[in-house]
Amino acid sequence: MNIKNADATTSKTFETDYANTEIGALGVTSAASATISGDTVITVTGAEVKDTTLAYKVAGKAIDVKNGQKPVGFTAWDGNDEITAATGKIITVVELNGDGRAIKVGSCSVVAKA
Repeated sequence: MNIKNADATTSKTFETDYANTEIGALGVTSAASATISGDTVITVTGAEVKDTTLAYKVAGKAIDVKNGQKPVGFTAWDGNDEITAATGKIITVVELNGDGRAIKVGSCSVVAKA
């Protein structure tokens, strides 16, 4: 019992400690689309099975994403649709938890259909 005559708290679930945990890694590969010029087929390995989403950003270099960060400028992606991007650009894919925070990241050079 405590001062308010209520049962004492004996356990507590704490929020995820993003600051002291390294971000996870995704395997990301790119292959030219079989049908659409300028498109690439991205394959991601190492993603969680459920309760997460993916997003991507294409740039001249890999985007630095920290664990727990809410990425800005990324495009939501279902993990299946082909992506329009130029060969030689770098695509960064992030896996987001239910709160939209990055938990895994990976990058690769884009290979698009000529």
